[in-house]
Amino acid sequence: MFKNICWMCVAVMLVFAMTMVGCTNADSENDLNDDPGNDSEVDLPNDDENGSEENNDESEENDVNDEENFDLIGFPEDVSKEIQEWVEANRIEEGTYRFEESNLYLIAAGEKPTGGFSLEIVDEALENGTLTVIYKLNRPGPDDMVTQALTYPTVLFEVQEHVDYEEVQTILIAE
Repeated sequence: MFKNICWMCVAVMLVFAMTMVGCTNADSENDLNDDPGNDSEVDLPNDDENGSEENNDESEENDVNDEENFDLIGFPEDVSKEIQEWVEANRIEEGTYRFEESNLYLIAAGEKPTGGFSLEIVDEALENGTLTVIYKLNRPGPDDMVTQALTYPTVLFEVQEHVDYEEVQTILIAE
């Protein structure tokens, strides 16, 4: 009986030790503070030229969404709490949404099964009072490491004040 209890204690200690060693990450202490479930941010371009090396690489990839490349639309840098709540409420269903009667629009890709998805505006055109915004959905590659959580890719854009338009049409193009 005593021998069985000793073996059980040894087994419990081994399982505990393996669990503790397997759950730590020696690469970064800050990884424990990251919140991978917070995917509610709106994709806004990073205008900080003095950012970290990682941010510079990311901004190079998103140069398509740089205000200088578009004459008809822009990308708001700071949005109010009211607009953030509006984005939260509309990001779940795929579609294009207009914020009240403003020039602010949201394109939402809807719910995606993992991270690694993003929306990218690739072109704009104004013809006969219709502003056409062409965008694509970027998907993660087959070997990409992605967050295993539901995500809701969105892009927020604003029609410039000088643009005389009656409606906005968005078109999703194939990758």
